[in-house]
Amino acid sequence: LPKSAAPRTRLAMVYAAGGREEEMMAALRDAVALEPRDLATRERLASELFDRSRHHEALKHAEEALHLRPRGASQAVAVARIQQALGETFEAWKGYNSTVWQLSQAAAFKGVVRGDRDALRTQ
Repeated sequence: LPKSAAPRTRLAMVYAAGGREEEMMAALRDAVALEPRDLATRERLASELFDRSRHHEALKHAEEALHLRPRGASQAVAVARIQQALGETFEAWKGYNSTVWQLSQAAAFKGVVRGDRDALRTQ
């Protein structure tokens, strides 16, 4: 295979469709190793690890995804969900809380940028 993540990610999806989970996980790990800054592949790997109850490894990849996109709400929720599964309730709560705050601020900021002050007042 070429030395990029895209073909390996597609191969992982073929393995997943065929029910070959170990090969899928290996292909996803290879893809992440080849392109560590590929956010979508790293998130997919974290999700697959979480689904297989490999929470510590999933947390590592979810935190790396959050590092790649520090203000990403979906990345913050993924980390909080894994922390909750690991029993880190307070840390998970902080993650969920900051995500709700981010999303509320994003909506308010959009209104100001667009000059839609009337919509901003109704929020």
